[in-house]
Amino acid sequence: MQKLFYVLQRFKSIATTGHIFRVCCALILSFAVLLVTASPVAACIITVAPSTTSGTVGDTVSITINVQLTHRNCTVPIDDTVITLTGVEMVSQTPWQTVRSDLYKKEIKVKLIKSGQGKIEVVRECSRGGDDTIATIAIAEAKTTQLPAMPQPSTATQLPSLPSTTSPPSSETLTSDGQQQPQQIPDEPTWWDAFRDGITQPSIMGVWLLTIFGTAGLMLRFRRLRYLILLGSLAFLGFITGGCPCALGALQNVFIHLGTIKEKLSSYLFIGIPIVASIFMGRLFCGWVCPMGAVQHFIYRKELLKKGQKTDLNWRYHQILRYLKYLVLVILIVAVLITQEAVFKDIDPFKALFNLNFTLLTPTLILIVILVAALFIGFPFCKYLCPLGALLSLFSRISLFKVKIGEKCTNCKACHTLYCDYRAIVPGEHSPSIDRLECVSCGECISRCPHGAIDFTAK
Repeated sequence: MQKLFYVLQRFKSIATTGHIFRVCCALILSFAVLLVTASPVAACIITVAPSTTSGTVGDTVSITINVQLTHRNCTVPIDDTVITLTGVEMVSQTPWQTVRSDLYKKEIKVKLIKSGQGKIEVVRECSRGGDDTIATIAIAEAKTTQLPAMPQPSTATQLPSLPSTTSPPSSETLTSDGQQQPQQIPDEPTWWDAFRDGITQPSIMGVWLLTIFGTAGLMLRFRRLRYLILLGSLAFLGFITGGCPCALGALQNVFIHLGTIKEKLSSYLFIGIPIVASIFMGRLFCGWVCPMGAVQHFIYRKELLKKGQKTDLNWRYHQILRYLKYLVLVILIVAVLITQEAVFKDIDPFKALFNLNFTLLTPTLILIVILVAALFIGFPFCKYLCPLGALLSLFSRISLFKVKIGEKCTNCKACHTLYCDYRAIVPGEHSPSIDRLECVSCGECISRCPHGAIDFTAK
């Protein structure tokens, strides 16, 4: 009870001490969450069963199409889902059935009309990237039986009766009213078209604009700007877009779509911008832009602990656990390459948070553990689990600019005990040093060093 009373007293004192700015940010964030709860966010996962099958010309095959909406709302009507047929033709189809509020199903039957490989492609396009999937059908030639009693001329007359075996595969699109129309294949977009479309997507624009603002804030030592940028990232890249695309999802898509980079260039841009920033400015994305880091930033409460009490893990445990994120990165890459699926999507805790969807037990429990830990431990997910942070840290080692401790340092220990929540400053006998792998270029130590001994400068 005494400890509980102390914690409540500390919460009470927050509004009357030097934490008014964070309280204001928290209030603004809460208001933003209320505003964007009903904001339209479109994204989905399309599955087709069976995804691969086989048959002969003339056979009929049944296909089940499922469309799962993965975010709060979807402004793209389910009837706008486009089904393209190649080598097959539609026999019948059911209307879209609502299995639950976020899941739709359709049954179709197609006739195999051309030997070779038939395709059924299902596509949903939206500003959040949508989804597409393809079911393939191996179509064999129909077996013909020769009757001895049939005269020879009848064989010649039968040859023209199979035009589907010599005609090119049909390509038809089903519109929302179920009518079949021939589809005109558009010209393939150029790399410049793909880049232009990707870089102007709202989420990608948000990433590079916030990165530019973060770079300016760091170079000008405007530390307070970081709080506003993180708040903007949390509101836009987090709750408004529903975390779609998210940094971890984009990281997985980079390895899933290695053969279709042009079509999925937005994922490569979402990862490429932080990598380029890391080469020049270190892990700037982690310290200034990432919405997952922003969540932990606004939750972390040093003041809940007694004065002088350690606010983080034991240094030895930290030195061991910080390598765990590299193991997570390797496991994630290997799993994605093997399964060709986004393996993290079903356990992503921040996806549950940004979409206010707590129906799945596993991501909700992980989210609770991370948020509770983030109250007392600075950025636990960033320091010990984030695979993107592990990837960017490798590039930050060769960054053009870096945080450097100069000769003015008196080894007062304020930087690594008070100002660096990422534990990137390593204590030393004469002066501390910067761990380039852990430093996120947040600028806290630069702006708050009492002796002005820390700077952000070129190597």
